[in-house]
Amino acid sequence: MLKTNLIFVLFLWMVLSCLRFSGSGEKFVPPEEIARQKSDDIMAAFMNHDKEAFKEFLCPGLKEEHPDLDREMEELFAFVGGDIISYDESYIVSSGGTTKGMLGWVEKYTSSRIENIQTSNGKSYGIYYMLYTIYDEHPEQLGITHICIYTSDAPYDPVTGYPPGESYLIEFKGRL
Repeated sequence: MLKTNLIFVLFLWMVLSCLRFSGSGEKFVPPEEIARQKSDDIMAAFMNHDKEAFKEFLCPGLKEEHPDLDREMEELFAFVGGDIISYDESYIVSSGGTTKGMLGWVEKYTSSRIENIQTSNGKSYGIYYMLYTIYDEHPEQLGITHICIYTSDAPYDPVTGYPPGESYLIEFKGRL
């Protein structure tokens, strides 16, 4: 009887320990999958010129800093000449974040590129964006903090990384 009770207590302790140290209980989604899904959502909004859907991806801070966001969204969509025919799957440029011990993620981000966006007018574009999926200390930065669309064949500016005059950037300047 004592042996059975001891085994039961040890088993219960192991189960409770696993639950306690398993983090927030949220299902882990790899950054690659987050980027792929977000990129597909971004491209769907672009192809449909859906400003409202696109604005849902942007962080609250960016929306607050841009009082004329509807006009900027129109300019962003208009920057791409013609209809989007195809694009390559996105890839992660960088990802990372911060954890606090066994409490789990307190900051998690990814930056991604969507390349080889082909349009009906024969031009090719790319999109670069930064996305925070978790940011406990700065919830105003949850979502896309900046997005840039650029012509694929333009030379890069070594300082900004974006082609001068051949890109359109919307960003949250309040980010740290």
